[in-house]
Amino acid sequence: MAKAIAPRTVELVDIYPTLADYCGLKPPANLEGKTLRPLLENPKARWLIPAVTQQTRKQDGKTIMGYSIRTEHWRYTEWDGGAAGSELYDHMTDPHEWQNLAKDPRYTKTIADMKKLMPRTHPDKIPAAPKQPE
Repeated sequence: MAKAIAPRTVELVDIYPTLADYCGLKPPANLEGKTLRPLLENPKARWLIPAVTQQTRKQDGKTIMGYSIRTEHWRYTEWDGGAAGSELYDHMTDPHEWQNLAKDPRYTKTIADMKKLMPRTHPDKIPAAPKQPE
C-alpha cells in the first residue's frame, strides 16, 4: 500500500471497527463508528460520514452543551440546541475558524443541510461530572 493522505473526516470511535475489520472480527452491533478500511485502501474513496463532537461551556453561569458536525468542507455547531447560538465555518477558505458565517443569509441552505446531520439529542441534559477521588 502506497503512502497517501485521505482528507476525510473521521473519529476516534472509528478505530475499533477498523481493527476488528482487519482482524476478521465482527464488532458488536451497538458499536458507534465505521471501519476506515475503505479509506486506508483507497484514500480517494467516497466518504460521506461526518465527524460529530460535543463540548460543554459556561454561559451566563449555566453549563450548556454544544454539538458540532464536521465535514471536509464545513463545521457547524449549535450551543444549547441553537438557543445559545450557532457557528458555521468554511474550512476551505477559513481553516482557522476566524469568520463565523452562521448569521450570513447566503449560508441558509448550508446550515439546513448541516442540521440534518446533527445528532438527535437533548441539549439540556448534561451528564453530571464524575466524582473526584478524596
